[in-house]
Amino acid sequence: GFGASHTNMESKVVAGNTFEFAAVHGRAVLEAGYSFVSSSVAAVENRDVDLSKYFAVDLILGKQKEIQIGRGEKPNRFRTFPKSLQTALKTYCQNGGNVMVTGSYVATDLWDNENADDADRNFAREVLGYQWRVGQAAVEGGVRTVLSAFGDFTEQTIRFEQTLNDKLYAVESPDALIAADPNTGSVAMRYTENNIPAAVVAQFATHRTFVAGFPFETINSAGERNALMKDVLNFFNNKH
Repeated sequence: GFGASHTNMESKVVAGNTFEFAAVHGRAVLEAGYSFVSSSVAAVENRDVDLSKYFAVDLILGKQKEIQIGRGEKPNRFRTFPKSLQTALKTYCQNGGNVMVTGSYVATDLWDNENADDADRNFAREVLGYQWRVGQAAVEGGVRTVLSAFGDFTEQTIRFEQTLNDKLYAVESPDALIAADPNTGSVAMRYTENNIPAAVVAQFATHRTFVAGFPFETINSAGERNALMKDVLNFFNNKH
């Protein structure tokens, strides 16, 4: 994941199980006029990183979801939001931090997962402001921004990679998600092929969030990545 900053506001990019795409997110942060540092999720979970220094956290989840190792004799791995991460993010948000989350299974791993519980889903609703609608939401890799009640993003259509290629990994199963509460959240992006919601923004009393059901790093165009990141960080910074 990451943290970004503008002048004295820095962002924190927090990667899940890989740092491979932290630089892709970071370049977009820099293009938006903010600075960033990166770290692992484990460092955040272990409290080795003080998130309170950063005005925004960008959590890179990619295609991460909970999987069983072997025949179940070892603990499951790669859960999107382990309890320790939930605790760290909740504390961070309650103290004014803003969170961006992108990944294919950001909602599916909490709703369509027998190992997830109501507390997990309440975290998504009450801290990040979203809930699951459906998995495998699109096959054509197109999303468009829509007018939101909580932040006017640049009008654009964005392409992300859904087919096998030699440049980016493919997103076979992007998530659809909706705002948990229409009083605090709103759809910000929709899949172009079916108008199913692809991303939501939320504005709470203490913090703001942006959550998308596709990985940011799989957006094909650097220009499209830069424009989206700038809109998200400016929304967090209340600059519209």
